[in-house]
Amino acid sequence: MHAINVRGVRANNPNVFYVGRACADWHASPLANPYPVGQQYSREQSIAQFKRDLWAAIQAGMNRDLMTTWQAAAWDALLVLVARTQDGQDVAVGCWCKPQACHADVICAAVEWLSKQQNVPPRCAAGREWTKKEIDPSPEGGFGARHEPISDVEF
Repeated sequence: MHAINVRGVRANNPNVFYVGRACADWHASPLANPYPVGQQYSREQSIAQFKRDLWAAIQAGMNRDLMTTWQAAAWDALLVLVARTQDGQDVAVGCWCKPQACHADVICAAVEWLSKQQNVPPRCAAGREWTKKEIDPSPEGGFGARHEPISDVEF
């Protein structure tokens, strides 16, 4: 598994698991980073916020806890990536930030970590389509909700 820049790649290429917000004909991903680099967040802050939220989703999925809508969509997407890597596929995770530090690096690390865990629970909502609320990166959408900081991130 590796992260790539999607600039110049045909939108919605089946060989790329896109993890960005809707842009340039690419469909929004449930793993899009809702913390844009700019006035409010530095690159490091953006990635750290995303990592915290993704770890909360992983903890909920591993413990079979109740999940927020975004956590369920993120968990499903992570497990798709885990299944692909365990099937021996070299998965290209695509975003616009690469080769700079990027939340796609966090996703790759999380998938690698999940692949090494025993008894990973199955997808929580297999086979259903993501809703607009789950992929909407706005504060009203599934990913925009802020959480208390979570410590002890393992990946």
